[in-house]
Amino acid sequence: MALDYGLMIFFTEVWGWHYLVSASVSFLAGMLLIYVASVTLIFDKRRLTSPSLELAGFVAIGFIGLLLNGMLLWGFTAFTPLNYQLAKLPTAGFVFLFNYFARRQLLFTVPGEPQSP
Repeated sequence: MALDYGLMIFFTEVWGWHYLVSASVSFLAGMLLIYVASVTLIFDKRRLTSPSLELAGFVAIGFIGLLLNGMLLWGFTAFTPLNYQLAKLPTAGFVFLFNYFARRQLLFTVPGEPQSP
């Protein structure tokens, strides 16, 4: 989250990018970091035995998360008084929960085994 948020503000404020472009690029950087963390630190179970299929699934879920990120960020900034920096906070919370539970369920849980939160 810190990488995503920090890069978004940096690209927007320092490089002058539109906030939705900044949010998309920073989201992708965060997705790369969370993939590495997911396969090395967060999840100890794997549903798929093929690393390339696992990565494809991770990216597919991430793409849905990227779309949600853009839509929610735009919606919060267009229809509420929040600026993009504040709008990112509820957006990130929702997208984080979606990505985490989708990836846990579809990629990092072995069918038939009990799940921990």
